[in-house]
Amino acid sequence: MLITTLRRRGVRIAAVGLAFMLVAAACSDDNDNGDGDGDGDSGGGGDAVRTVEVATLTGGLDGYDIESVAWNGYWYSRYNLGSVVMMAGMGVPLEPPMEAVMAMAAAIDQGPEGGEHVVMPMNANLIQAVYAGGDATFANAFNGDPNDFTNWLWSPEALDTRLLPSAQAQTILKEIEWAKLFNNGGWAGTPTDDFGAMDRFKGVVLFAEAKAQARFALDNLRNANGLFVAEARFENDAVVTDGSAGSDADQFMMLTALSDLRLTLSNAADFNGVYGDSEYLAALESEVDALFGLLEDVKPATILGQSQAAQAMVWFATATTDEALRERALDRLDALGDELADVSPSGVVEQARAIRGLLESSRVLGNEAHLDAAVDLFVEMMAAYDGATGSFDGVGTLDTWEIGDIIGALNSLRFNATDVVRRSDVETALTGFFEATVNVGGLLRSAPPKEMEASPFEVERLADPVYFAYPGMPTPDAAGGPNGSSSVDVAVIGFDAAAGVWSPADTRYDTAGAMHASNEMFWVWGFQNGFPVVPGTTVRAGSETGEGVIEVVATEFAFGPVSLDLAPGEQVTLRLRNEGAIVHNLEIAELGVFVEAAPGQVTEVTFTVPVDSAASEFFCNIPGHREAGMEGAVTSG
Repeated sequence: MLITTLRRRGVRIAAVGLAFMLVAAACSDDNDNGDGDGDGDSGGGGDAVRTVEVATLTGGLDGYDIESVAWNGYWYSRYNLGSVVMMAGMGVPLEPPMEAVMAMAAAIDQGPEGGEHVVMPMNANLIQAVYAGGDATFANAFNGDPNDFTNWLWSPEALDTRLLPSAQAQTILKEIEWAKLFNNGGWAGTPTDDFGAMDRFKGVVLFAEAKAQARFALDNLRNANGLFVAEARFENDAVVTDGSAGSDADQFMMLTALSDLRLTLSNAADFNGVYGDSEYLAALESEVDALFGLLEDVKPATILGQSQAAQAMVWFATATTDEALRERALDRLDALGDELADVSPSGVVEQARAIRGLLESSRVLGNEAHLDAAVDLFVEMMAAYDGATGSFDGVGTLDTWEIGDIIGALNSLRFNATDVVRRSDVETALTGFFEATVNVGGLLRSAPPKEMEASPFEVERLADPVYFAYPGMPTPDAAGGPNGSSSVDVAVIGFDAAAGVWSPADTRYDTAGAMHASNEMFWVWGFQNGFPVVPGTTVRAGSETGEGVIEVVATEFAFGPVSLDLAPGEQVTLRLRNEGAIVHNLEIAELGVFVEAAPGQVTEVTFTVPVDSAASEFFCNIPGHREAGMEGAVTSG
């Protein structure tokens, strides 16, 4: 493993609360950003960018790259969602009145005749609390109608019917994140468009389930002290539990999920206006603030608990409307960052958990010590990583939760630390690990034909079949069991050191782990992200553009201006102002220039245009954004 030091490209903005600190251009593979000197320096700063040589996966699919990972993350997360919360019978049943369901459909399906419209499934299995796990093989033989959800019911006698707080939290969080995507207007359109009606309908159903599950947990899964219980069962129409509190990590996960629900309800206008519920929100606000009060002084004894607490503090600080509580949450976040900076993780999983928590503190609070500690841990992780096999020294098995931890840490480094560690190195590690474990290693049991899961507009936008399923991945009917198996993650994979490959070690489905891993995979895609922006902590750059400063405004889905004039030899500060509702970036690939901004943020990068510049275009590289119109021309003045 070779660790080297380079001068940092660009300028790190010393700011409090920048959610995506991508103010430096990503290096090209040879460390040359196009300024002509070959050192990857774009003209600003004197601090160091650490580089880590990471081998690529031996025998991996030719052309499989970070964009492939991002789209796999999108689809694999989606497969793990609908199967569990709408089809499998994997929880306490939720049976909304048919008139309510029809009203949901009418709210998002007002498009023209001849466009895409909602087709109601038969025998859906919605849930108000999710079970801990089960055997993902189908109980029934396929009857020929994919819209009849009895085909996708799991074997009921093999379900683990415990109700665990970690499973509830990760499922609620996942439903909300997907509901936000399906009705933000930018991806699946608005209620009057002629496309996307089924995705928008899935969004309103998922959000209704998230609300029902949150209410069930708040009303039935807490003990006399207001903490969520370690486990419960639903028997004879009643919840049975001994009242023992769950772990610290469990409590903080629930705070995260409930804060995201609160945040989405508060910003319902951003999601086609279909998620508003003022009465529900009023009750939830007081309950979430009270839960924070119970957890504020808790000092988790494990790195998992500390990491989940740090993430929860950010989500809560973003969602609460109480300024005093927000400040207290940020104070607690800072203290958690200090605690994580002092830990001695045992192995790569604990290193990954610490990185995830440290980067929340560094990006929100601008704490450089926490950023440095995270990067130190990344270097340690990579010292144990064998890129050729996508494995780590001494790690014989990984469960889905642990895989989610590693993916989440690498993805957070990719978004939040590329001014101090080279983005291409992080993405090489993330790509190889994902391909080796999730795809080659069989973490995902199967993948349905794309026409079965994808809406017509998604099939049309995405031509590459590897985005939907890795080559050789079985379809559900060929994935085991007499009737086939669902497209969900297995619980554990194991590494065969002699063969140098991962393979399934426990094929059962673990809800908490699979939902956690799927959330982190979805956030790799980047359209939605797990890095919320805390109000009042974002320091915006000045609106004035001086000599050598070019400002580009990003919205859904366009840049302004659409042409950049870059004079050869000129030092340029490129400023990206995101006035949209989701994260956007701007890349000039030929120059190795990259800058990214969360909603409401302004970030910038300084670089020197090479004398022989061949740059001709710029674009947003988040999957789907360029295709939707986010691109422009680069000319030489």
